[in-house]
Amino acid sequence: MKKGTLYTLLLLALMAFVLMDCESSTRPRASTIVPRDLGIHRPRRRARKQTVQVQTAQEQATQAQAVREQTTQAQAAREQAVQARATREQATQAQTAREQAAQAQVAQEQAAREQAVREQAAQAQATREQAAPAYKVGDAGPAGGIVFYVKDNNSNGWRYLEAAPAGTEQKARGFHSAEIFRQYKIDDRRLGAGRKNTQEFMAFFEQKGGGINTPMWICDSLMVNGFDDWYLPSSEELLLMYYNLYKQGQGDFRIMWYLSSTAANGRPNTAVNFASGIDADRSGGEVGVRAVRQF
Repeated sequence: MKKGTLYTLLLLALMAFVLMDCESSTRPRASTIVPRDLGIHRPRRRARKQTVQVQTAQEQATQAQAVREQTTQAQAAREQAVQARATREQATQAQTAREQAAQAQVAQEQAAREQAVREQAAQAQATREQAAPAYKVGDAGPAGGIVFYVKDNNSNGWRYLEAAPAGTEQKARGFHSAEIFRQYKIDDRRLGAGRKNTQEFMAFFEQKGGGINTPMWICDSLMVNGFDDWYLPSSEELLLMYYNLYKQGQGDFRIMWYLSSTAANGRPNTAVNFASGIDADRSGGEVGVRAVRQF
């Protein structure tokens, strides 16, 4: 082939290539589509998922930490409440102990004061007894009568027996106590018993209208120099009046029967004959009534 022809062919081929290139540049290009199954985006999605999982794990760890802290705080609060309750109980026990100690102290002080009062009262009583006149049989008594008996002590609240003045003596009829004896056993003969005997007679009389003008009523209602604690003597008290006063020429007694407050088994009251000193039941005839008192 000739050299000129070769150049012509090359030139024509070059022009054809240029034309084809122009057509392809003016034609719209189709977008490049990458199929999903090619795995181009999988690493990125996996990274995001891992990031989410890590974040979720961190949040869960944070929540768990918060729960543990709340649990710890609740436990601490319970322990503090227990300690506070124990502290309150201890304080209450301590307060109770203090109050009991204070009460015990007050009781001890009160007991000490009462003991001191009793001791002072005993001392005052001893002082009064020492300061009081030492009466003897035959002396004038506080009520203006005559002392006819003296004990060694003040047992039962009395030490002396005093017979009423002669001017208070009265006469009465002998007394039969059968009906009274069914209700009261008024048979005590002892020294000091006349007071109780008289009180029991008067209790019975109050049920029957008062017993006015009976020997017991005469003594119980007697008032001498401001003293109204007189009673009808028991049989032994009456015998002492006979021996310690009448036989000694004191008391201005009469030679007659004097009635006592002692009755036995429903028989008439015992009386003492001041002519002989004999004591016997006496229900009839006139009897003397001389009251006595204790002090």
